[in-house]
Amino acid sequence: MLYYKNNSGKNMNKITRGQIKFLIFKKKGDKLFTGVCLDFGMVIQGKTIDEVKNELSVVSLGYLKTVKKEKLSEDLLNNQAEKKYFDLYEAFLKSAKEEKPLKSAIKSIDECCVSLNNLKNYCYA
Repeated sequence: MLYYKNNSGKNMNKITRGQIKFLIFKKKGDKLFTGVCLDFGMVIQGKTIDEVKNELSVVSLGYLKTVKKEKLSEDLLNNQAEKKYFDLYEAFLKSAKEEKPLKSAIKSIDECCVSLNNLKNYCYA
């Protein structure tokens, strides 16, 4: 399951390598999209998917630069979001892989997308 750290117990993300996973969704009845940086534990909201994705990118880059500049613990690059977001992320990936519509686990979601970003690209941006 993506929520848990790798089998060795070591953090998966480092300053120069790893991945940042974004989850962006809108629940039925909501006016705003919710965006989650699954690896840094950040949650934001915005009016469009693009707005949320751009804001997550900007905030994540700033976070990564601060960890690097201040020589903070790389554990901060694995400050995971709540399990419910990882469950939604996995359900979305599973439904996309199987080319099936979103099922009962996420039937309250109107729209959903995920993004996987390489930390190396962020580090040298």
